Amino acid sequence: MQARKKRSRRPKPLPPDGLRLVYTDASCPTRPEDFAVTDASSDRAAVTADSVLRYIALHQGVNSPALARFFVKTMKTIARFTTELRYRGFIEFRGSLNKGGYFLMPTGLQYLEHPEETETFAPTRMTADLVLNFIRKHPGANHYAIAAEFKRTIKSVSRHTHRLRSRNKIEFRGTPRDGGFFALR
Repeated sequence: MQARKKRSRRPKPLPPDGLRLVYTDASCPTRPEDFAVTDASSDRAAVTADSVLRYIALHQGVNSPALARFFVKTMKTIARFTTELRYRGFIEFRGSLNKGGYFLMPTGLQYLEHPEETETFAPTRMTADLVLNFIRKHPGANHYAIAAEFKRTIKSVSRHTHRLRSRNKIEFRGTPRDGGFFALR
């Protein structure tokens, strides 16, 4: 039996002279002219969840690799944005992993039409009390939903939920995949 030949990975093409494309327009870009070229050392948070949502609204059924290519970001960065949008109820994923794509939900369309009317509250500090209040308002919320709401990492959220569980303020019901937190008392 012959050993399998390893495929070589080609490096991703970079914009000319080490420059990168940065999203600057408020509306979703559809042409290369809608991008501005800046130095790679400048603002790294140029792509936001809002710009990803606008792109999905224009291109229904787009998948993560296409989003990563369009915004010149890694899959991990795009996954963070799409996870946040999914838990806020703005988009949904339909289809299989290989042939699926993201589609806009009615709440996402409402947000795009009237962003000032949509609640976008994100506290500057996340405390155990704020997490407890969120769980009371949203019973069954999991770590990902809480992290998307507070714009924090899963590790940070799990630290607060562990503290609340040790004080018998919340409990976790269900399986790790489908379960969520519920407030006690």
